[in-house]
Amino acid sequence: AALLADSLGLPWAAIRGGLSEMHPSAKHSRGRMNKYLLPNGAIALLDFAHNPAGVSRVCQATAHWHAERRTLLLGHAGDRTDDDIRSLGVTVAELGLDQVILKEMTKYQRGRPFGETRELLRQGLLGAGYPADRIIEVNTEREGVAYLLAHARPSDLVLLLVQADVD
Repeated sequence: AALLADSLGLPWAAIRGGLSEMHPSAKHSRGRMNKYLLPNGAIALLDFAHNPAGVSRVCQATAHWHAERRTLLLGHAGDRTDDDIRSLGVTVAELGLDQVILKEMTKYQRGRPFGETRELLRQGLLGAGYPADRIIEVNTEREGVAYLLAHARPSDLVLLLVQADVD
């Protein structure tokens, strides 16, 4: 965008000013690194991340944030291969999270039976050594968000990876 503005002859001061106003907020970039301070002092981060690279990047970007516990809401669209879905579970298992909430995304089942995608994510997590007792399963994205927000403690980092119901 900056190079396009420059090629159109806009002054660099205006380009710098425009870029300095860009922040990962719901106003400027809805669903991308939107950070919220919860009333109890926990931090919630909302992002669309939905593949291994995206989830890894969100966790890398927040790795330096102080958090006593890190929890993650995870789901996947059903139109990926079984191995692709399991791979996301493996990636998440390797991130050192304290708890993973697996959600079903009925809007994005895309031909898979209810629960199958969530089960493949679970297989990936368990196959990579993630402890079964740190996995919670919910039936909807809203239910997962509600669960995480209700159980967030002060100093927690709650990673809300949402795709189906951003509002």
